[in-house]
Amino acid sequence: MPGYIKNFPVPLGRMVWLRLHLTNLCNFDCPGCHVFKLSPNRIPATNMPYEVAEKAILFFSELMKKYYPGEKWIYLSIYGGEPLLNRPVLYKLLERFGKNNDGINLNWVLNTNGSLLNEEDLEHFLPNEVDIHMSVDGWEKKHNETRRDKLGRGTFKRVMKAVDLINQKNYPYLQFDSVANPNDLTRINEVTELAAEKGIARVHLDFFYSPDYPHDFSPEAYGQAYAQACLYGLSRGVGTLEGTFSHLYLNFWNDYNISAIPLLLRFPTLYFYADGSFSFNELPTIRPFDSIDSLTGAGLDDIWRRRAQLLLELEKEIKMKCQDCPIFAYCGGNTRKLYRYHTLSAKNEDKICAAVKNAVMELARWQFNPYWR
Repeated sequence: MPGYIKNFPVPLGRMVWLRLHLTNLCNFDCPGCHVFKLSPNRIPATNMPYEVAEKAILFFSELMKKYYPGEKWIYLSIYGGEPLLNRPVLYKLLERFGKNNDGINLNWVLNTNGSLLNEEDLEHFLPNEVDIHMSVDGWEKKHNETRRDKLGRGTFKRVMKAVDLINQKNYPYLQFDSVANPNDLTRINEVTELAAEKGIARVHLDFFYSPDYPHDFSPEAYGQAYAQACLYGLSRGVGTLEGTFSHLYLNFWNDYNISAIPLLLRFPTLYFYADGSFSFNELPTIRPFDSIDSLTGAGLDDIWRRRAQLLLELEKEIKMKCQDCPIFAYCGGNTRKLYRYHTLSAKNEDKICAAVKNAVMELARWQFNPYWR
């Protein structure tokens, strides 16, 4: 599996993530959007000020140098809402930090619906190798069912205009992100076919957050459907990842035993929101965790103590539920954590884990297939 993903700007492996929700505003109104499950926390509809974004990057870089000195890459995810609604701050961040901050390499990832992307954006993105992750759910009819604007209109033509611009400018870093239901392989394969036609080498699938996700699904059928989608993508020259599974797959194929590292010793993934609050990815149902203003002095010490206590409780829970799972060494409980992040719930997660296990075991049977080489 390693090496099959084309046009990815940095090596895949252990991923150190900092996510900036650059805005809580969006020009789309997509059913099933997990981002706006933040609303129960009363996070205001606003743009992130530049000062908050800069402070978050500087803090995370210092944290990494202190506690994870061997790592030289940060995946810096620019998220929303629709981040291009806060374009001036994004441009200023790219100018300020570029590809390297005091010896730490920054891999920029822009998560966008694509409808606002223009030529000026690409001029700012290219020197910094910004990896564009664009929301696409298939050909026009399928896409317009799940990607609608605030007036309920389909968005396919606007998104494809951005894809065509990227191709015209020979911009090398583009990935399609799709909300997919494994009961509908037609939709999943449409995304792959569209990617192949447009020359896009990567598709990222979010299986469990589609608006028509059935809670009575069969874990065996879901696992097999993912494996089939992945193999179909490879047959078309398109690498396929899945949100809940991606890190697990990388660990599995690199034989990286993540369960051997206690949660307390794993480097934190931080998500900063537009109002300056933040959460820890490994504590997904506790958000926002605190404010950026507390990341100094006694405030930081208190945050780390609270985080440690909660991680110890979580590790105990995960070991009780997961230690007998045949893929626990490679998952380390991440499937549960990512599912809880996207849903703010633990409901149905045992079935999710079973589906992941089935998918991995199915794909393992194919690891010596020519498609993987």
